[in-house]
Amino acid sequence: VEWATPEDGEGASVLFHDAGGERSQTIEALPKYIEKMKAKGYTFTTVSGAMAAQQPTGGPAAAGTSGAEGAAARAADSDDALQAAHHRATGATLWEGRALVAAVAVAEWTVPALSVGLLVVGVAVMGRFGLMLILARRHHRQRNRRRFGWGPPVTGPVSVVVPAYNEKECIANTLRSLARSTHPIEIIVVDDGSTDGTAEIAESLGLPGVRVIRQANAGKPAALDNGVRHARYDIVVMMDGDTVFEPDTVRHLVQPFADPAVGAVAGNAKVGNRRTLIGAWQHIEYVMGFNL
Repeated sequence: VEWATPEDGEGASVLFHDAGGERSQTIEALPKYIEKMKAKGYTFTTVSGAMAAQQPTGGPAAAGTSGAEGAAARAADSDDALQAAHHRATGATLWEGRALVAAVAVAEWTVPALSVGLLVVGVAVMGRFGLMLILARRHHRQRNRRRFGWGPPVTGPVSVVVPAYNEKECIANTLRSLARSTHPIEIIVVDDGSTDGTAEIAESLGLPGVRVIRQANAGKPAALDNGVRHARYDIVVMMDGDTVFEPDTVRHLVQPFADPAVGAVAGNAKVGNRRTLIGAWQHIEYVMGFNL
């Protein structure tokens, strides 16, 4: 009440703001404030009433509202009929108001529903994380116990599909690393409409077992599909055009196929230049992406 009182008999715009929460203090303060200000000769009006007043007369005026609404106050004896709040809405204004009321009603139902959904998703994510910890520990014990094996060693040749789009900076290192593989492979480079000579670089290396297939740019999935169609062997390894394999990477990747229950195997990609700033950030992206 003290802070809302104008100084030196001036008018004022008064805002009683309770942040839309518990309003008991506002409700308690408002009648005391109105009584105090009327005793000092103030009159109250709305914002539109103050704007409509052409030549204010009488004593100073103040205006206030309860809750989170605001009002302007100053000396005004304008007719209530001039106030916009007393005009009947019609036409577009009426429908705009109805649309606003409907939107608020929808929001009152939607926000709680979204909150519940967020809670459910949060619990599910934490549950999945806990389950991953349990299963990862179990998986580690199973795979590292003595005498564990997938089955008879997989020694048959496999097809390695390398989709490439404008990979001239990396394609040579990628193909040379594959050429050092300790497992028998064929290498299928699918040039996805590169404009930087990627296909020409791949062909110029003269590496054994490397085939280059050209196609119009259609995206990585289409390039992979095209490579699979040209694969000669039943097991297909897919990799990026900027990835470098260790000599025994393919051999390790295909060993789980000795188990008939295994239909696919995922590798664990590592960022090789983690000592650089960009490499470190990419390593974080890989870790978060693969684990979440």
